[in-house]
Amino acid sequence: MNISKNAEELQSKNNLWLKTETDDDGHYKFGFATYEPFVYTISFDAEDDQVVLNQGAHISVPVEANASGVIYNVSSGSDYVKILGQSNDSALVLEWAGEGEATIVASVGDVTATLTVTCTNVPAPTDYRTFIFSNNHSWEHVYLYAWGALGNNHDWPGVEVTDVIGKNKYDQDLYRFSFDTLEFDSFILNDGTDTEKTSDIKLSEHQDRTLNNIWLGDRVGDSNEFTPGFGEFHPIEPATSSVTIEVGENKEVAIASIYDADYITVTSLDETVATVTQIMAGKITITGEAEGTTKITLTYDVGVNHIVEEIDVDVVPENKVDYYLYKGYDYYTDFSLYLFNSVTDEVKSEWPGDPITGET
Repeated sequence: MNISKNAEELQSKNNLWLKTETDDDGHYKFGFATYEPFVYTISFDAEDDQVVLNQGAHISVPVEANASGVIYNVSSGSDYVKILGQSNDSALVLEWAGEGEATIVASVGDVTATLTVTCTNVPAPTDYRTFIFSNNHSWEHVYLYAWGALGNNHDWPGVEVTDVIGKNKYDQDLYRFSFDTLEFDSFILNDGTDTEKTSDIKLSEHQDRTLNNIWLGDRVGDSNEFTPGFGEFHPIEPATSSVTIEVGENKEVAIASIYDADYITVTSLDETVATVTQIMAGKITITGEAEGTTKITLTYDVGVNHIVEEIDVDVVPENKVDYYLYKGYDYYTDFSLYLFNSVTDEVKSEWPGDPITGET
């Protein structure tokens, strides 16, 4: 090894290494620099190195270090806080364990940083968002896998969604699920077998909370993923109408909230009180049979909503008035009664009307 440097330069540049280039004789050249020992640095990105952790909550505290291999430990207050580990962006994730104050020490190399964690009994704020999934691929099971900066809701495929609130007009089951958007900001719906699933759904790209109905859209290439479709879900309150009809008379019962209904069915009707003679979208024709009260159960669909409601039907006697006709002269032997409505021009029978046969 031949190092030709003047003494002064060797005094100031005492760190040397082999370069990849060679001299004319084929020897590797040396690089020279002033030796500076590596200085470790680490710090918590928290104001005054303090954070507050509310009851039942998790918190992510950014950590800045110039080397890997950071070690964390709870130096005091281990009954109040639990270290869950580091998130994908190397932030420290802590979990509330009880009311009190704890101290977290982070170390790398020969340096440390200290974080004070005040654990309160104040419930953590939440921001839950609810979605309705239309199971248009007839999955036997539906799973929700959600994640955020603090981790995920469960190992893949997530937690099963079991809240089935009914069917839509296509006879597809409707699944309802909710999660805290302060904890999770992305999610996937899947069938639990990894055969089919949605693409990643990021809440940052779907901030309109009125678009809470999800279904499977187009397949993504040849993969098992489907682009999720989003739309508005409109729950409809039961109409709870009360219907009164007269014995022996047909009456069309119009229920405004189901004028766009499909496939209406009627059950639970006491036919000794009333019978249903015709069913159409938005209209039901009921005939009274005898004085009394019965309930009819209507089942129908409006959009994606499957509605079941009960309506009371009260049957009352016809509003009849007795009239007496004095016969007078004997040469009037036959009488007829012609009834008409002067407002609607409706007539009961053609002229001359119905014969009067009863005598008292």
